Amino acid sequence: MIRRVFAALGLCGLIIIFDACASDTPSPAGEAGEAGDLIEAARETTAQVPDLNSDEVVNSTRWARRLQLDRLQATIPRVAGKGVDGKPITWRVNGKEALSDAVFGKVLGRPDYVRQTAESRVSTSLYLKLMRDMARDVCTQMVVADQAPSDNEKRNLWRFAPIDGSASEAEISQNIQYLLLRFLSLRVDAQHELVSDYREVFDAGVASLGVDPQSVAAQAEGWRGVCIALLESAAFHID
Repeated sequence: MIRRVFAALGLCGLIIIFDACASDTPSPAGEAGEAGDLIEAARETTAQVPDLNSDEVVNSTRWARRLQLDRLQATIPRVAGKGVDGKPITWRVNGKEALSDAVFGKVLGRPDYVRQTAESRVSTSLYLKLMRDMARDVCTQMVVADQAPSDNEKRNLWRFAPIDGSASEAEISQNIQYLLLRFLSLRVDAQHELVSDYREVFDAGVASLGVDPQSVAAQAEGWRGVCIALLESAAFHID
């Protein structure tokens, strides 16, 4: 099942397009606006999420365009929230913004309007590799930031599921619902297959450290795994 999640949603898999429509459905937390403030309301969806393995999805969305780099660069801090220093989390390499022209911006195709006037929107192998690096860096920062505050409302990764070993099944499902909304703008109920799929990603992350699964370190690694899977998801990168 975990393999199916990454095959269906991973960047190296198919690119999936979801129909978007505005919704008045309450957020997973039961309080409108907590997650929705950080995403565009127009991208939220209550539509039936398609079968990610269906021939119709595969054939109709294979060549969907990725986000422009400027939009991706602006989206990351909105999704990731603030770091331990109180500043928006961004992907940085050697102290520089990784998606800037000084680092990877130009090699990923941002136009210079001298030799190149339009940005290529194809997900190249280089783009996929760098997005994996981005996901791991950003999610690690989110884990560190979420371990600092005592107020759940200031946490961005495990807002509804404590990592002290006391989280219930309902809280874990609720937190996955919240993350699907925050990262992918998908509003789904607790019984949706995406919730169970990402729960398996969470469980795999918890088990990966080989320590007590109820420990803070194991639980935090579980949510870091879900975060990485979401940031590598094709649904995060489509235009």
